[in-house]
Amino acid sequence: MALSAVFAVLVGSFLWILHSFALPDVTRANELLTLDRGGVRIEQAHVVADFVQSLRASVPPERSILALPYQPMFYFLCERRNPTRWNYLWPGDQTAQDHEHLIEEAERDPPAVVLLGQQREVAAFAPAIIDYLRAQYLWTGNVGDVGIYVRF
Repeated sequence: MALSAVFAVLVGSFLWILHSFALPDVTRANELLTLDRGGVRIEQAHVVADFVQSLRASVPPERSILALPYQPMFYFLCERRNPTRWNYLWPGDQTAQDHEHLIEEAERDPPAVVLLGQQREVAAFAPAIIDYLRAQYLWTGNVGDVGIYVRF
């Protein structure tokens, strides 16, 4: 019994020490996302809600948006479709030929807006997609680390 108690104290101490750097800090995720499809608590929910509402106002429901490299929540929150079969881009998951297919699919259903996070990283592993964006879209600014591009 005493050995079990000592073991439980050791495990509890280990988990207490581990939680500070191994588990995500959710203490700042305390603002309610007030969207029809929200209802969760996140950091800076008002910024996300304003951004989503502006996208929904500027992109007609029948138009697509493209959120790269991994921002699929915007398709759901904005109620707009992804014009490609790719929900994310990640280094090594797609080939250069896959990137060309993504561009072809996007051109068949040109997104009104492209949202691009992690821009430097995407430029390093998917330069064709960055070249496509520069040729067909105009950068209009950032919201956080997400660049906003609109079709010329």
